[in-house]
Amino acid sequence: FNVKRIKLSELKTAVAYQRMMKKQHVKQIVDNFNPEAISAIKVARRKNGSMYIIDGQHQAEALRQLGYTYWPCHVTESTGRAHEAELFRICNSAKTRKQVTPLELYRALLVEGDKTARQCHATIKDYGFEVGGTGPMNIKAIGCVQRLNELGVLDETLDMITHAWGELEDVNAVHVGVLSGLGQWVYDMWNNGRWDEAAQTKMTARMSSTTPKRIRMQIQDRVKDNGFSRA
Repeated sequence: FNVKRIKLSELKTAVAYQRMMKKQHVKQIVDNFNPEAISAIKVARRKNGSMYIIDGQHQAEALRQLGYTYWPCHVTESTGRAHEAELFRICNSAKTRKQVTPLELYRALLVEGDKTARQCHATIKDYGFEVGGTGPMNIKAIGCVQRLNELGVLDETLDMITHAWGELEDVNAVHVGVLSGLGQWVYDMWNNGRWDEAAQTKMTARMSSTTPKRIRMQIQDRVKDNGFSRA
């Protein structure tokens, strides 16, 4: 292929093999735009000179909305729609494009110096937990933890878990269902004006009377039998 600056208005989309345009995805690109992090658009040039997007139609639309006129493109000579469809499939296959995990994104935010991520990480460490490890105090549900941090209930949630089950060092204590359910309960109690030290003490005592493993088993049973979410 060749790399050329192509006028964005000249790029076309073949609806026969391209995915539907998703406005929310375009908005996410616009909201998080950094020109140094945006790659070249993959396009195929047909014999008549027309340019069809193979990979990057959402990116192209975001660039148009941001006021860009030209953008670097990987230009491949097309031998027809079947050739283009094959390239589209390979570019977007799970075998060639693995989605970045929440943990990988979280680590990048920490290195980047993101204030919210670092505050979240400090709270996790304060309670003796770790992220990305293998021990019983390791938290894998980092996406859930970040959500609880955004809701402002991560501190209370981890505090109750450590007071109820800290000595057990049971990995089930930080299972996504336990974390999200307990965190949501704290958030709802707070919003309803019912959150206080007495409510926290009562719930911690109830948690201490059972084990994280038993709660996880109950969560799995309810999800299976009733179609509930894990939270």
